[in-house]
Amino acid sequence: MPIEKIYKRTLNTKKDVVKISKYADYIIDAPSSGIFHEQKIINWFCVGIPQKQDVLTTSSQNTITTILHSPSNPAAKGTDVIRQAIKELKLEGYEFKYIEMINRTNQQVLDAICEAEFIIDQLYSDTPMAAFATEAAFYGKPAIVGGYEIEKINAMLPAEKRPPSYLIYPSKEELKKAIIKLIEDKEFRQNLGKQAQEFVHKNWNAKHVAENYLRIINNDIPEEWYISPYKIDFIYGCCIEDVRRRSLISEYIQKYGKESLCLSDKKDIEMLLLSNLT
Repeated sequence: MPIEKIYKRTLNTKKDVVKISKYADYIIDAPSSGIFHEQKIINWFCVGIPQKQDVLTTSSQNTITTILHSPSNPAAKGTDVIRQAIKELKLEGYEFKYIEMINRTNQQVLDAICEAEFIIDQLYSDTPMAAFATEAAFYGKPAIVGGYEIEKINAMLPAEKRPPSYLIYPSKEELKKAIIKLIEDKEFRQNLGKQAQEFVHKNWNAKHVAENYLRIINNDIPEEWYISPYKIDFIYGCCIEDVRRRSLISEYIQKYGKESLCLSDKKDIEMLLLSNLT
């Protein structure tokens, strides 16, 4: 996306957030995307992401471990790095089957999840459990999820609200280690899948999420659900490799100045972002 377009979108987004905040009784947002707010927000992960699926039990009949990757946008999900890791592991003698599905129907992907032992979700995530990983969890299949400092997102959640994905730093070597672990340690893999399944069934089934919204409507909101946007220090975003992110922001600031970040009310966060570019 051109810098000029990013600039316009940034200003418009900040303007919209401020306008909405003026009239909203409550604001629900994810920690990683809540940095423009000027009043406390309700952590989206505490409310839950509703899913229609029932808890499903599947058991593949594979003689070797099957791994599934189904990126909605290969460039944004780090698919090239994932392919490199897979190729190297094959050359190193590890035995497994790798399935990659792009531009398939949701039902085709769900069917493939049933046949897999685990999935590789993405490398540059800002959430410990996005849509694909959630679908896998309902089938009891664990997900490898890469991201820069996703632990910070988890730290903003009560322990029981933290999705149990296999979190890694987004590098080829860390990905290879995670894949090897899930191939070789069957008990660990199955336990992680079971934990993920229990989590989504308990926290993200539609009925439970609806009950959480009723709590908000009735002003029965636990204090630990709230987040101050002035304490959010997650600056990596999602769907972009860190080197590219630094270059893009540096170019952006050089052209439009640091004021264009729309973080003048959050000097600590602004300084953290600027210092991270060098």
